[in-house]
Amino acid sequence: MPIELHTIGIKAVRLPQNLKRDEVAGIIMAGLAGALDHSLRPGDVIVDEASIRLPGALPFKVGKFHTSEGIIASPDIKAILFRASGALAVEMENGIVRNFAHQLDVPYWGVRAISDTAEEALDPRLFNMIDELGRPKLGAMSALFRPSLMKEALRLGAQAKNAGISLGRAVKTLVEAWPAPA
Repeated sequence: MPIELHTIGIKAVRLPQNLKRDEVAGIIMAGLAGALDHSLRPGDVIVDEASIRLPGALPFKVGKFHTSEGIIASPDIKAILFRASGALAVEMENGIVRNFAHQLDVPYWGVRAISDTAEEALDPRLFNMIDELGRPKLGAMSALFRPSLMKEALRLGAQAKNAGISLGRAVKTLVEAWPAPA
């Protein structure tokens, strides 16, 4: 089965709108997320409970995702969101991609690796340093000369790298478990 990889960016700003039902067997939405559940650690992998026709016995925790309009950076807001929604993690794309897959009438599997814990505060200035695809902006790098911001950026970068490795393994597992075409 051929596989296409699309980098859709933050808030799915580059989700390809030209895909057609007969060209798509299904969609796996993979990315990083912030934990809302205090038991989740950086690098843990979770699968969206709204995924369609998941195979049994996956080695990942399955639960609810919360798709947010923006970054949830405060532990207090994360705790409120966890209590109110019951979601394990917060991200900004899954709901959009899940709806897109539903419109195409194809299976959807959402998978996320945790990049930051429910207890961790994120400095909002860090998000001004990345573009719509999550890549560093060159002009914003001068902010890293602030020692506290540099320390946080390095910590989050290391956690994101660890989460990315876990995510890659998880996607491989999911692709191998994808049902064969009928």
